[in-house]
Amino acid sequence: MAKNAVLNQIQKNIDESGFHLYLVTGGPSPRFLYTIGLIEKIGFELVLAGSAYFEDEDASNIISRCSEACLASPDVSELKFKIGKTMHCFSFAEIDASWHDTMLLGAVDFYKSKKIRAKQIFPEPKYATIDIPRMSIPLSPHSNPMWRWLEAEWSYSIPDDSTVLTNVDALQGRQLTEIARWEDNTWAIFSGVGRSQSKIREVSMGIFLALDPSLEFVIDMEVDDGFWKEPNESKWKKWENSEK
Repeated sequence: MAKNAVLNQIQKNIDESGFHLYLVTGGPSPRFLYTIGLIEKIGFELVLAGSAYFEDEDASNIISRCSEACLASPDVSELKFKIGKTMHCFSFAEIDASWHDTMLLGAVDFYKSKKIRAKQIFPEPKYATIDIPRMSIPLSPHSNPMWRWLEAEWSYSIPDDSTVLTNVDALQGRQLTEIARWEDNTWAIFSGVGRSQSKIREVSMGIFLALDPSLEFVIDMEVDDGFWKEPNESKWKKWENSEK
């Protein structure tokens, strides 16, 4: 879609709904969503970064519900509402300006300005995942390593849109116990075994390579290769039934 057509669609959504919502996914960084249009009404935009506990549809619902609540009361500091059958609580924090021209590119382009006030949406701790950045501090590869590719070039030999099927336990920092390469650009990385591998998510490989540099060996795995380890063990063992 041509740039003018995109800008016109953004303006149309703002006029009709009060804001436009961007969902950005498919690259080396974790998924993120942000608004355009709120700043004209309440003085700031909203960002939901990472939060892979929630699937795309739920994540869109969260930022939309938060946007609507802020339009009604810009001073809101905490919100509670149901996602599915579960009540969730969300809080907000100011975002450092260093994130604006790397993450909020659509808003920068729309407003023709890098000076955009924004707030980050946080789920309550029990629903937090390792991909949630600390956007209140300047963007850097040291403080937020999973987000370094917003600025840096992808440095691995696999495509930057390579993905991992994983589970929420792994995304909440629990020990990884199984790894397999299913296709050229698709891996599986799980915490736990069998029935504990529930709540499956598909995320960027960049998340795990940033989480633990020792996992770089997965890049050289053959398709259908797999590794496993017992809980509390550090050494990976190759699947005995691996065909490679």
